[in-house]
Amino acid sequence: MNGVDTTSECVVCTRLRDVLFDFLAQYQYDLSTDEEVRNRHAELGGFCPLHTWQYAEMASPKGVCTAYAEVCRAWSAKLREGRLGSLHDLPPGPDRCPACSLKSFAERVELERVAAMITAVGQPRPAPPLCLAHVEALGDVISPSLFRRLLEMQAEVYDEIARNMEEYVKNDNPADRRTLTQEQRVAHRVGLGRMVGHRRLVTPWEFEKTMGG
Repeated sequence: MNGVDTTSECVVCTRLRDVLFDFLAQYQYDLSTDEEVRNRHAELGGFCPLHTWQYAEMASPKGVCTAYAEVCRAWSAKLREGRLGSLHDLPPGPDRCPACSLKSFAERVELERVAAMITAVGQPRPAPPLCLAHVEALGDVISPSLFRRLLEMQAEVYDEIARNMEEYVKNDNPADRRTLTQEQRVAHRVGLGRMVGHRRLVTPWEFEKTMGG
C-alpha cells in the first residue's frame, strides 16, 4: 500500500534498543573494572529486573560476580537494618534503575524528533513505523488533528499486516513459499513488534553464550 511500511520495526523502539545495547555494553565493562562504579551501582540496588537480565546477557560470569557481590551485601545490610518499606524496594524500579532512566530520556528525544518530522510536513504520511505505545505517546506532542490522521494511518498498517499474515499462512508450503513477498515473510515478527513493541525492550536478550543454566 502506498505510504504504508510493513517491513520496518518501530523507529522509536529501534532507537531505544540501540541506545540500551551501547549503554549496557559499556556499563558492564565499567562495573567489572571500576570500584567507584560498582559502589554506586550497589547503592542503587542494581538494575531493575528486566535490565538485570539484559546486563547479565552481556557480562561474563566473573563480571556478574564482581559487580553483584557488592549489590548482595548492600541488600543484606538493608534487610538487617529494616530500612525497607517493602521487599519489593530492593531491586530498583524505573525511577532508580540507570538503564530505565536512560531509556526514558532517549525515548523523549526520539519522540520529539518524530513529532517534529510529522509536524513539518503537516501530515503523518508516509507513516513512520511505530508501535502502538509510541503512537499513543505521540498524542501528547502533536496536534489533535495530526494525531487523528496518524491513528487512521495505523489502522491501515494493521490491515495490511493482517493481509500479509494471511498470505503467509496460505503460501507456507515448499511449493509456494518462494512466491512470498518480503512483507509477508516478516509479517509475524514485524506485526507483533508493531503491536506490542520491540521484543528486545520487553524481554531479556538471548546471545549464543549462556550463563550455565
